[in-house]
Order: sequence, then structure tokens, then C-alpha cells
Amino acid sequence: MRPSLRFLSAFAACLSVAASAAAADDQGPRYPQRTDPSVPGGARLGDDNGDDDFDGYPAGPGEPGDAYFDTTAEYRAYTPNWIGAFVGGGLIGGLVRQDANFLDAPVNDHLFGAFLQMASTQLVLDGELAYTQDSTQARIGGDAVKIDRHTISLGGLLHPFFLGNIRGGWFAFVVPGIYGTAGVSWNWASIRGQALEADISENGWHVGAGFDIPIDSPQDGGAFWAGLQYRYQRISDNRDNLLLRDGLFSEQQLLLKLAYRYNGNIFVGKLGPDSL
Repeated sequence: MRPSLRFLSAFAACLSVAASAAAADDQGPRYPQRTDPSVPGGARLGDDNGDDDFDGYPAGPGEPGDAYFDTTAEYRAYTPNWIGAFVGGGLIGGLVRQDANFLDAPVNDHLFGAFLQMASTQLVLDGELAYTQDSTQARIGGDAVKIDRHTISLGGLLHPFFLGNIRGGWFAFVVPGIYGTAGVSWNWASIRGQALEADISENGWHVGAGFDIPIDSPQDGGAFWAGLQYRYQRISDNRDNLLLRDGLFSEQQLLLKLAYRYNGNIFVGKLGPDSL
């Protein structure tokens, strides 16, 4: 089986497992309900299972609007509801096309790796740190070589439709997920052949675009997300490097992403009394 087909089969298997986990995860939090509506504010009821981080409803009516006040909200940096802010990470992989003057011909191959991502409320700020690895069979000057490359990339994601988060419903999950991206990378490559042996360490940059969609509902504290991303990457020219002195190394990437995102904004909230 070709490497690209092996990757797609493996990613489809991961997606199936995530979908099954999403179905189990998408149950939503169960909060206690008032049992005696004749009593203003209801009787004070707490979290029976101890798994919802909920202290219960106040015993008396208190101020208007306080009847259902979550007494832990002041201390919780994360929220069960989707607010466009999250911390998450997952797997990344896809197909690549590499081209450079020192290659006899462009090379089609695949890569895989992992990433971490964090965004602020309404996706106004969104950053991604990724590691990818690929092994390529190519020809340089007629010599068959193997190129093993490792890349660490840091990028920012710009969501032009981020205001769609305030509309609610699936519109708020899908449309704001469209983005453009740009960033920098650090690349290490090992090239081995019968007549050529070289190690390269170079900086680079990339631009691209993509979108992410939830596999299950993000309204229960977190969700699995899947995405598709296109990136165009260039490795910086270095005249001192034997291989890169004749031109830049370029790469086009079509990436699939599978992640779990935990709702919340780490820039707000404070430690609760139990943490002091």
C-alpha cells in the first residue's frame, strides 16, 4: 500500500475512534433542578454526583437573577459553553509536494505530527505550535537519496468571521472556524545517498488557510474537532549551504487535523478557595 493511502487509512481510523468518543462525550452536563417551585429560589440543591463543579442554588430568593447563580463561576477559568476560547491539541498529518532546484524532480509524499493550540474569547487571538516529520525518497544529481526532515512551526490564525460566534447555534461553530494563517518554522533535515551526505538546519516561513468544525457539541465543556488546512512553506535561502545555495526549498501541504478542545479562557478567572 502506498504511504499516502496508509496515512489516509490511519487518519480515518483515528477519526472513527474520535467520533465514537464524541458520541459518548456529547451528553451535556446535568445540573440539579428546583423541586419545589412554591419556595422562592427553591431548596438548596447541590451536585449529587460531584462531577459538575456546582455548589447548588441559593436557599432564598436573594437579588433578582440570583436564584440560579453558580457560586463557583467567579473562580472557574473554563466554561461548559462555547465562547470561542479554548485550549487543545491533537494530531496533524497529510500530503506534501516538495520542490527545489537541487531536486531532479518534485516529490510527492506525506507527513505526520502533533500540535497544540490556544485561542482567546471569540477567536480574536489564536495561536498554534506544531511538530511534523516526514521521510522522502528523492533524487539529487541522479543519486537516489532519503531525506528525513523534522519541523517545528509557530503560527497565528486569523478568523475574519469571528463575530459569528455571537449568533449561536451551529453557525457559531462552523463559520468562525474559517481562518488564514501565517508563521515561522525551524527545519532540520538529514540527506543520505550513495554519493551525497548532508545535514541541514534552516529557518522558514509559511502562509495558508483552513477551517475547523466540531465533531460533537462544544456546549458541554469541550469537544472533538476536525479540520482541513493548506499551507505553503518556504525554507530560507542560505548561500553557505551546499544544497540551498541554488534556490529555496518550497513545499505545499494539505493537512488533516484532529483535536480535542477544552472550552475556556486562561486569561480570566482566579484560583478558588480550595486552591489557596
